[in-house]
Amino acid sequence: MKLSKRILSLLLSVLMMFSVVAGMQFSAGAIGGDIQPQADPTITFKPNATGVTNMPENITAKAGTKVTMPPAKSTDPQPTRDGYKFMGWARSSDANAQPVDELAPGKEYELNGSFTAYAVWRALVTLTYDGNGSGVTNVPAAQTGYGEITVSTQQPKRNEYTFKGWGQTAGATAAWKSPGDTIENFTANRTIYAVWKQYTLTFNANGGSGGPARSKAARWSSRNPMNPPGAVTLSWAGQPAHPRQRPAQPMRQVKKSR
Repeated sequence: MKLSKRILSLLLSVLMMFSVVAGMQFSAGAIGGDIQPQADPTITFKPNATGVTNMPENITAKAGTKVTMPPAKSTDPQPTRDGYKFMGWARSSDANAQPVDELAPGKEYELNGSFTAYAVWRALVTLTYDGNGSGVTNVPAAQTGYGEITVSTQQPKRNEYTFKGWGQTAGATAAWKSPGDTIENFTANRTIYAVWKQYTLTFNANGGSGGPARSKAARWSSRNPMNPPGAVTLSWAGQPAHPRQRPAQPMRQVKKSR
């Protein structure tokens, strides 16, 4: 009988020990005592607008790893949105947020914690070309862009005028930009105007008589390499003559006014 009581007492002690240990394990689990491996940090990319295509995949890497912000190369696809230009990434979803330089596409970023990168967009603005005169042809079509834009290499044409470039006003007499130049700080709609130079051909009888009585405006164009750039020799009939030849009729010298 005494042995049975001892065995029962021993069994009760063992059960109590198991109960205490189980309670401790439960409590430790409840307060996070079980140590779980920490997840690797992630950059989550958000389009920050509707209708966006070519969004990059999220980036996950070991803490301290240097990752390249997408698009990694200028030739890689970049986020696209109709009517807008992709400017880079920000940590804020505010539409007016400025791109963060350390998150610029192609830059290396040391990843030490998870965060969300939001695409930054700017509405495209328009560059309009004005022929700035009557009878002008071959005027470039309008272009859209933002930040900077390259002036079209297409040049307008106008009879009796030479195209000098593009001005900022219709009354400009000197070119502000030439074809192929870059316009910087291009953040608002802008119109640029063709700048024209009209040349006057002055007829000098050079000792003769009976020639044209007045000067004539003309577009300077000399294809004869024998003619000097500031003057061309014409007969009374208006036919070019070689400067070393002596024509049968009186000759006139036509000088270009600058």
